[in-house]
Amino acid sequence: VGIRYDGSVFPLEVSVSEVRLHHGSFYTGMFRDITDRKQAEITIKESEERFRSLSEATVEGIVVHDRGKIVDANLAAARMFGWEVSDLIGMDGVNLIAPEDREVVLQNIAANYEKAYEVLGLRKDGSIFPMEIEARVFDARGRRLRVAALRDITERKRAEAALRGSEERFRAVMHQAADA
Repeated sequence: VGIRYDGSVFPLEVSVSEVRLHHGSFYTGMFRDITDRKQAEITIKESEERFRSLSEATVEGIVVHDRGKIVDANLAAARMFGWEVSDLIGMDGVNLIAPEDREVVLQNIAANYEKAYEVLGLRKDGSIFPMEIEARVFDARGRRLRVAALRDITERKRAEAALRGSEERFRAVMHQAADA
């Protein structure tokens, strides 16, 4: 910590070197005010904490990946697939996709596809479930990453099937009524 002439304190970086000469040695020092760097570190940390809070508050699974390798995930994603968040980090994200849909996902990653699409997800226990993926590319400190929102659409698929069944029964009743 450095102290300015006005008495205020500031973060200081000090670098000291010994210089040896034939008649003895002495030390040189360089002092650098690192207020801006410390403020940038605080800003980044606060931003990361806000992102973590938002991603944990959502019911969607959130996975951030670098060309398929998961670099971050939220708790909802871990629960959806039956893993711990720490298990997901470093995992090849394609392992969360049923084998029959992996090629589609790989093509969409390569093409930076950003619209919602449906695939089959693969849980840790081997069970398969319908899932919707919607992803966006973003830059993070010079790296192009993809953030994917993952939705378990099991209930939506059940509701759609029930609606189709109801419509079919309605048509059958209407057809019988018309024939009578």
